[in-house]
Amino acid sequence: MIIFDAKHKKMNIITQDNKLADIVRKEFMLFSILHRLGINMAYDNLTIRQACDRNNIDLNLFLLIVNTYVSPEYTPRDEVLNFSLKDLIDFLGKSHEAFKYDYLPTMKNLFLKIRELDPRCGIEMVNDVYMKAQSMFVKHINYENKEVFPYVIDVCINKSKALNRDILDFTNSSEHAEHSQFNEELCD
Repeated sequence: MIIFDAKHKKMNIITQDNKLADIVRKEFMLFSILHRLGINMAYDNLTIRQACDRNNIDLNLFLLIVNTYVSPEYTPRDEVLNFSLKDLIDFLGKSHEAFKYDYLPTMKNLFLKIRELDPRCGIEMVNDVYMKAQSMFVKHINYENKEVFPYVIDVCINKSKALNRDILDFTNSSEHAEHSQFNEELCD
């Protein structure tokens, strides 16, 4: 089970032998990750390896995603990086879909409910900031889905040596900045 103890700088890594139910009990936010990976939570007594085997999910990819999600300080070991890049891109695409069609509409509905409860609460200004950030984020993930992900898959499949300068420039200059900016605006 992964536990990051800031005081002692100790991190325990989720492993294939951990019980799936135990990691979700400790880190309930993993539930959405498991859903995107296609893991059925009915497997109460299964280890992570058993759940991955039953769902035909690459164990190394699963461990990389959950450990990175639970602890951003996690640095994967070389042997963990043995998985299909297409599977990772598929997961990222499912994450984009979850944001666009589940999380963002839920947040919009929360703003509407707050405004209904008290139209004078100042929620309009917060909603305006949020809608601007949401628009920027949706534009960003649409670009990744339409341009970046297919390019990455093409490079992997065809071992293409030709670099797409637009994507390379985008990735180098703004990818991290756009993700960080959206997170900051969302937190605000």
